[in-house]
Amino acid sequence: MLRADNDTRWNSTWNMLESLLRQRERVDAYISMMSELVNDRLSDQDWADLQEVYELLKPFKMLTMIRQEKNSLHGSIGSILWGMDMLLTVLEEVRKKSSDIRSPDSPFQLALDHAWGILNKYYSETDKCRMYIVSLVLDPRMKYDYFERNWKKEWIRDMKEKMRSVWEECDGQPSSAITTSPTVIADTSPFDVNKWRFGTAKPVRDELTRYLDAPLLVLDSPEANESFDAMKWWTGNMQEFPVLAQLAFETFSIPAMSVEPERVFSG
Repeated sequence: MLRADNDTRWNSTWNMLESLLRQRERVDAYISMMSELVNDRLSDQDWADLQEVYELLKPFKMLTMIRQEKNSLHGSIGSILWGMDMLLTVLEEVRKKSSDIRSPDSPFQLALDHAWGILNKYYSETDKCRMYIVSLVLDPRMKYDYFERNWKKEWIRDMKEKMRSVWEECDGQPSSAITTSPTVIADTSPFDVNKWRFGTAKPVRDELTRYLDAPLLVLDSPEANESFDAMKWWTGNMQEFPVLAQLAFETFSIPAMSVEPERVFSG
């Protein structure tokens, strides 16, 4: 059975095309049998165009689905920037390829330009909230490396300033969620075992600097990256980075999409 698209489902156009392309032979056979549909028969070029749109929308479908995941970093705010970067790159590459074979005012080219404009508009809106940047920096597999590989050089300084500004607002103010251990009474005896073992030296670098200077976490397979749990990583490193850990917990609890709240409150 063929599927129809609608205005209230983000991926309905992709679903419609997937159904249509999969049943091309049946569609052609049906139209051939119906004389009143002879003028509606799709040409080989029509099918090729539909295949191109289908492939173009495939990454949009994929990212929409993974952002609805529960208990996954994909379902948090941490997937927004890199996801938009991917989609903008896809559209830019297709626009360039299309412009070489189509006129600027062709329907397909105009649709591509419009799609890029809309996505770029919303991408620009993320600049108003520093937490999109924070969410990527606090992924130990990315840190600043992601931005240095994928962003324009003139954007890097502002990105680092935003991260630093968030850190400075949090520095030295860990929430009660990470200070629930019993109070330790200071050893005032002449023989302080902790002072004897560790001395009185304090870290000369703040948490953020130490975290960024540490090597990137590199996992050896796509499966390992898919199963990686940033929350567990920060739980395991809470002793070393208590303030950053709390910031990570609060950041990654922000959902990437409003799908679940809408589903809950809309019935």
